[in-house]
Amino acid sequence: MAVTDNSNKAVAKVKEWQFKPGQSGNPAGRPKIPEEVKAMLKAAAPDAVRSLIMTMNDESTAPALKIECIKIVLDRALGKPLQAVDFDSNSMIEIKLSNELITYGK
Repeated sequence: MAVTDNSNKAVAKVKEWQFKPGQSGNPAGRPKIPEEVKAMLKAAAPDAVRSLIMTMNDESTAPALKIECIKIVLDRALGKPLQAVDFDSNSMIEIKLSNELITYGK
């Protein structure tokens, strides 16, 4: 539900427990990973890659787990596949900057 202020603009009604407009729920940002933890993870990375490859090549591994290992290895080695985007280039795009109207397209 929206209420209006004195300027007749719609203003969203915010409950007292909700964040106010413009107020961050995490003002300090995401906590940083400690450098010693980063170093430990980097040191463990070669073993993790070897384990992925061993699991992927193990004949006794469940097929679903093998496929997941294959996906991880390929994503890291080659990058994730690009996603196709359907875009109609014959459509009009209008951009309004202050009081100017600029039209692109046909």
